[in-house]
Amino acid sequence: MPQNVSSGIIAQATAVITGTFLSGLMMGLSVIDIPVVLGTATQSSHLLQHFIRLYDIGHKMMPSLAITTCLLYGYTASSTRATGRSGLPHIIAAVTTISMVPFTWLIMAPTNNALFRMHTDPAAANQGEVRRLLVRWAQLHAVRSLFPLMGSVMGFRQVLKDVGIGHGG
Repeated sequence: MPQNVSSGIIAQATAVITGTFLSGLMMGLSVIDIPVVLGTATQSSHLLQHFIRLYDIGHKMMPSLAITTCLLYGYTASSTRATGRSGLPHIIAAVTTISMVPFTWLIMAPTNNALFRMHTDPAAANQGEVRRLLVRWAQLHAVRSLFPLMGSVMGFRQVLKDVGIGHGG
């Protein structure tokens, strides 16, 4: 293995770790946090307050993890190209990871907006509708959390290939 590959492997592995961490963090909201909120909050206003707080914390933290992961894949792609090899696998991992953003805009926005509207107008929020929207949000968010996981799987496959463990095909 060439000397400069080891630093490339470190960047690749870090991208895989941050992407996997991001995916796990996101999945935790869907499979742990939202079910706990649904099982303990007894009023729609409380359900909405919990959701808004979770959303606020996630919105502040998770985009920076996604960007960091993509930048690491981008750095790895650039470094790989500098050695005369294709950086395409790393670019694909980055694009797969960041695909959660258009998924959010196109697929999740209506659910998010409905929950935000109900939070600003609690009189219009009935508990059944709030619960239904939170379940829908958790399902969509679980799907969204798979994007960084798929990027990590692609990145990990490339790490294995680069260290001589994976096959070339």
